[in-house]
Amino acid sequence: MELSLSSQRIDETRQELISAALSMCRSDLVIGTWGNISCRCGAGIAITPSGMEYASLHVSDIPIVSMEGLPLLGTRKPSSELLLHLEIYKRFSSIQAIVHTHSTFASALAVARVALPPLLEEHAQVIGGEVPVIDYAETGTLQLAQSVARGLDGNSGVLLANHGALGVSSSLAGALLICQLIEKGAQIYCFSRLLGKPHILSTDQIASIQFNFNHTYGQDPKKGNDQ
Repeated sequence: MELSLSSQRIDETRQELISAALSMCRSDLVIGTWGNISCRCGAGIAITPSGMEYASLHVSDIPIVSMEGLPLLGTRKPSSELLLHLEIYKRFSSIQAIVHTHSTFASALAVARVALPPLLEEHAQVIGGEVPVIDYAETGTLQLAQSVARGLDGNSGVLLANHGALGVSSSLAGALLICQLIEKGAQIYCFSRLLGKPHILSTDQIASIQFNFNHTYGQDPKKGNDQ
């Protein structure tokens, strides 16, 4: 199967994946070799290899596999969560990147089977509503892959029971940001429950926050720098 990309673009994609993996580590979203990241690469996907330290990765260490999970490029064994990534890509054509983390506070909510509500404006801006908890299934199984894919219907992030968190987006940076926001929100949720009753943003508030974020936040490229 042809990847329909130049060798230069394939290597650029692999390097982007490594950069995202290193950012995931710097954000303390994983320790050791746990967690995994992937992105679309032409007709296949690039995914982190199984059991390799992220700091040691080179471009050639990133395997490229087909949507059927067959090796297209590279000799490294892909992540043990390959089925999970493939199932998501098959179900959602708009998803271009997946980041799966084992961060502390998100995992705490996942263990307690407590969904993450929208508490912060930044959560509402990027994620939207509640981040649900997906029922437990063993790592690397089709059952887990299918459950997570179903849970992502209408959601950009989920918590995996007794496991961790997962974010999806149209870019690696976007998927990583979702996981960072989930971890920050989970930490604040845990602390706020110790202080009292957390106040959750309403559906109307989320809609207003998202509208303002999408239409007024940031720089307008049509305007000059002095406006």
